[in-house]
Amino acid sequence: MLGPFRYVLLVTSITVVILLISPLIILMRDFATNTSCLSISVDTGGLRVLDNNTYRVSLIISYCSYIKLRDFKVNLSATSISIPELDKGEKRIEISLDVNEVPSINYIEFKVLGLYKIVIKTG
Repeated sequence: MLGPFRYVLLVTSITVVILLISPLIILMRDFATNTSCLSISVDTGGLRVLDNNTYRVSLIISYCSYIKLRDFKVNLSATSISIPELDKGEKRIEISLDVNEVPSINYIEFKVLGLYKIVIKTG
């Protein structure tokens, strides 16, 4: 009597595990095959001085995977940029920085499926 139920439970468990882990595996495969799958750069060519203390530059985020990244955050020197959901493609964000601040990325943080939190620390 428990025999068929046990197989149904086993198949259901395996399916749920595959559905939860496969997006993470696909993302890691995309990062391994394309080292510039997630790239962040500062476009200083469009530098605009707002006043004596601040200037405005474009932050360009390029992403190549179909797996959506949720709660994407970039800590750029003393400025933190947050994007609720990052899709495949290029995103350009205007940010204001202090004149004495050299733009450098401290860390990148995001979630895969809203479950797996990944933090990439630089320098």
